[in-house]
Amino acid sequence: MLTNVEKIVHLCMTPFFSSLNHDQLRSIAKECVTQEFSAHDIVFREGDRGDLLYIIVSGQVAIAKGGGVRLATLGPISCFGEMAIFEDAPRSATARAQTDCRMLTLSRRSVLKIGRSFPQVYEAFLQTLSARLRIATEIITD
Repeated sequence: MLTNVEKIVHLCMTPFFSSLNHDQLRSIAKECVTQEFSAHDIVFREGDRGDLLYIIVSGQVAIAKGGGVRLATLGPISCFGEMAIFEDAPRSATARAQTDCRMLTLSRRSVLKIGRSFPQVYEAFLQTLSARLRIATEIITD
């Protein structure tokens, strides 16, 4: 279990929340829940309901699609799961812990509330999603 101070430290290093001040981060930290996964645990499966945003505190997570096509390997301060949050749609890929992991999670309701309260968070999400779309477009055209 992480303390609120530890949660704030990790949130401020995360690109989605790095533009926020201490008081704003403290209010978000109160909404975060700590979850731990052992190596090889499934965090979520493709098709699962997408109701949590994940922030990696420690460890590595692999994101894979379909028959195991690896899309990304993510480490500390990386976030994942935001696409299903904003679409209110099932997960588009499977996330599996590669190592023992500790993560912070935020519910869909919390993420949407945070975005309404702090528009710069939505801007950070849009920048990230746009960059991912650009990379996917380049891969497809190659």
